[in-house]
This record gives sequence, structure tokens and C-alpha cells, in this order.
Amino acid sequence: MEQKNWSRWGSADRRGLLNLVSAEKTRSAAQLAHSGRAFTLAIPMSPEYSSPLRGVFEHRVSVRHDDGPSRRTGVGGSIATDLHNFTHIDALGHVQYDGFSFNGVPTTDRPPWDAGTVDQIGVIATRAVVLDVARACGVESLEAGFVIEPKHLDASLHSNGTTVEPGDALLVRTGWIQRYLQSPETADSGWPGLGQACIEWLSEKDVVAVGADTVGVEVVPPEDPGGYLVLHEQLIRDLGMHLLEFLTLEECCVHGVTEGLFVAAPLPIRNGFGSPLVPVLIT
Repeated sequence: MEQKNWSRWGSADRRGLLNLVSAEKTRSAAQLAHSGRAFTLAIPMSPEYSSPLRGVFEHRVSVRHDDGPSRRTGVGGSIATDLHNFTHIDALGHVQYDGFSFNGVPTTDRPPWDAGTVDQIGVIATRAVVLDVARACGVESLEAGFVIEPKHLDASLHSNGTTVEPGDALLVRTGWIQRYLQSPETADSGWPGLGQACIEWLSEKDVVAVGADTVGVEVVPPEDPGGYLVLHEQLIRDLGMHLLEFLTLEECCVHGVTEGLFVAAPLPIRNGFGSPLVPVLIT
């Protein structure tokens, strides 16, 4: 694919398509919050739901007793996890190949990095379009290896009566996450996801971020056995599009939500290439 978004916003750009989310775009998206109802799109952070690709999640609770007159007890804790575990966002420097990351930044394995790190993302506040591809296909949940093609996205849009506009986030429901939360071993056989033909579709529509209720947004097993994580390479590194993984879209889809104000902010981790995220959709 042509590296069409390199230098689109100048050689120093590290935010990619998020540059399309202007103040005017955010104000317009805020008009969609008619009811004021907020849907949380993050899955629980618990060891049994740790990503099959990201290892162990550790959560330790600490208790401190105050021997003073109040006899107060303070409860705290700590966590240790991969930054790409659970519901998270991929920064633009997350995927690099042929010696470069997004916008032609040379690959390096030593900090400090200037390759589109997660602390350069800031707050995302834009319109989101929700596509329930599973129900558009007449099922509650798509099977592992199901390839979502542009025709499926178009059918979902038609069913919604919505369109995708430049600067939007696209949230895709496959239904897979519910099976995963009930039986995490489900991930052993893969998951449904976007196919390679969706790359051009997303690029033409100037989607700033695409998320799904799966481990990695794109289909596994891949369409081409030799083309693992092709969408990661071309969406992130070539186009400057952020990926949102491990979403849960069940509640908002049950309520028939097709669009809304999408708000999310990663942890501002210096030199980080991903971050846990609690995305919120307000309708």
C-alpha cells in the first residue's frame, strides 16, 4: 500500500489521522449525546482475562494499619501488566518494519523514542460509529477465522442508516468477546476480525481509529498464512491509524446504539507504545 499519510501533516507529525479530530469535530460529536447515557467499553482487568498474547497480569493488594487514635486502615495496591493487555490502544510506534515507523521515523531499539509514543496521543473525543457485524450477518457471534470484508461493513452501515465521516472512530462488534469472557481458552483457536480488503475501505473514509471486541482487530488465523498482522502494519505504520483492542460493545448494541460521542485517553506513559484504556461512548 502507498504510504499515503506520511508527511500529510508535516515531517514532525506523530499523531497521524488523529489530526482530523479538530475542535469543530469534537463539538459536532458532542451534539450526539442526547440522553447523556454513558457506556463503558472496557473489559474487566482480571488474571483470567489476560490476553493470550501478553502473559500474566499481577494485582497485589496492600493494607496499612494506622496505630494512631483513629485506628485507620488504608488499602492500596499495585498492578503489573503488559501495556497491550486487556482493553488498550496501540500507539503509532507500536509497529515498525523496513526500518521505519509511521511518518518515516527510523526504527531504533534504544530510548528515547520519537516514533509516535502513547503520551503523544492525548484525549480522543470524536464521533464513533458502532457496527454490529455479527447481527448484520444473522448470528450472535462470529466464529474464529471469519473474515470481515467491506461488504459486511457496508451492510452494517446500511442497517444502521449511518455513514462514516472523516475523523470518526469505527467500533466493530463481532460478539466474540462474550465467549472469551466466559471461556478464555476460546482464544486458542483464534478470533474473527477485519480482513485485508478493509484497509483501503478504512483509508478512503479517513477513520482515525478502529476498534473491535477481539484480541487484535484483524482476523486470526490470517487470510494469508504468510501475512500475519498485515492490518497492524498498514493501518498503524503506513496510515497513522490507531487500533483499539479488547473492547466490549455488548451493552451499547443491546440498546441499539449506532453512533455517539466517543471519549478515551491513554495513560501518558513516556516512551510507551500502548496503554490500558477505558473508552466511553456517550449517547
